[in-house]
Amino acid sequence: MPPPPAILPPLPGRSRSPIGPSVRLSPAASLLLSGCCLAPAPDARFLRFPSFETPEAAFETLRAALRADDPALEYRCFSQAFRENYGLQGADSWRIARARILREHPEIRWVARARLRETTRPAPDRRAGIASVLGRRFRVEFVREEFFELTRADGTRIDDYLERPLRAHLSAEGERLRLDLADPRFRDLPLEEVERLLVGAEWKILDVGPPASSGTSP
Repeated sequence: MPPPPAILPPLPGRSRSPIGPSVRLSPAASLLLSGCCLAPAPDARFLRFPSFETPEAAFETLRAALRADDPALEYRCFSQAFRENYGLQGADSWRIARARILREHPEIRWVARARLRETTRPAPDRRAGIASVLGRRFRVEFVREEFFELTRADGTRIDDYLERPLRAHLSAEGERLRLDLADPRFRDLPLEEVERLLVGAEWKILDVGPPASSGTSP
């Protein structure tokens, strides 16, 4: 089992389900998985300081959110591609679709009681992991999303995902490092109104489901 990820300060967010009939668990085990409210107390660290610094931290944050029955934090854990795939446009839409999605994909709910056992790196911005709970194994995929966030003096924000890797927006000129960001919302933006500019990356949940081996027990 890998060591638990370090607790890191939060990064900004972008913007009851039955177990399938093929899963045969004892009544006690079924009770543990039947509802997040029945799970042990969530890890308060990740509820107070959600972290998406690493795939492991993203998994633990989703785990804590599910155990606390916190749909808003659950939504923050999913990637842009996941949200688009399910037609989610904000935390409220996740609240509405949540029961259906968890019913169709119970592995997502299993995260509340699971441990991430191993991860591989199929691409520089991707990680694939295997998690297990009560003898069941399932797949968890992560994607690294790069973003910018500009905060104005009045507290409003201009933020979005980067379409290219961060390094493609950087250039070196002597002792200067330049960042090239283009967005129509920057037009006529008074520089004196810029309070903070944050550029970074977060690991988010891309997909959760049965492993390639059809989810047979180890």
